[in-house]
Formats: sequence, C-alpha cells, structure tokens
Amino acid sequence: MDVSKHSLNTDGKGHWSDVAKTVHLDTFDVTWNSNDADDDPEQWGELKVYFDTSTWNVYKEGLIYTDPLFLMGLKNLFGSLGITPDIDYSEQGMQSNNFVSLDVGPKFLRSWRKYHNV
Repeated sequence: MDVSKHSLNTDGKGHWSDVAKTVHLDTFDVTWNSNDADDDPEQWGELKVYFDTSTWNVYKEGLIYTDPLFLMGLKNLFGSLGITPDIDYSEQGMQSNNFVSLDVGPKFLRSWRKYHNV
C-alpha cells in the first residue's frame, strides 16, 4: 500500500507530546503472531506506521504515541480502504523515532490480508 501521499494530524493531546501538526506517512509494516488461521479469534499483530522524520522529529516534538487525533485519522484512513480499523496504540516501549507502533486484532488482519490478496 502506497501511503506516501497520505498525512495525518496530531492534536497535541497525547501523554508524550503537546504538538499539533501534520505528519506525512512513509509506509506501513504489519506482522502477526505465528498462528495464520483466519478464523482464530485470538490472532493479533503489530502495525508500524512509518512517518517522514522531516515532518515529525521525536527528539524535539515527543512521541506521537497516545495522540487521539492521529489514531482517529489512522482508523479513518484504514476504514476508507475497507480495512477494519481494529487497532490501538501498543506499549510505550515499542515506539520509535521513525514509526508509531500499534496493536492489531483479528478483524484488522483478516481485512488487511483481503486488501492485499494474501
């Protein structure tokens, strides 16, 4: 999925940053647990949302992690693509200086696979 033309906004109301601005996205990476059964209700994974570090500098602006507007925008983006936005922020220690880490559930993974014909 080419997300390089997409941007999301932050509202600065997260626990790790008070900066409200537009963040340009680079790419997504999805990994899931080793159980590949589509019907497994316990299936889970990780979504990494890579962003353009020229539009968000973690060292100056803090982590995007917990920003409610960014998460809402991401859910809306996936929903517009027909991907069930069964996502939420993962733990703080999984965040990085160039991506936001999120937990994904089975509904997201099923629709992600369908979207990518996997």
